[in-house]
Amino acid sequence: MNASRLQPIEAARRFLVAKFADCQAALLAGSVVRGEETETSDLDIVVFDQKVELAYRESFIPH
Repeated sequence: MNASRLQPIEAARRFLVAKFADCQAALLAGSVVRGEETETSDLDIVVFDQKVELAYRESFIPH
């Protein structure tokens, strides 16, 4: 993994603080959790938030 990139848990933490600060729970899943990430791997985060009425999928791309 690129040394200048954030570690996956820190990147997930920052994302949650910025987008879902009041969520009840979140899970980090996918290749990064299994230790199989590549340079192009994304973060798969499942967010549990009582304020969100319906389940949905959303993608975020950092700028």
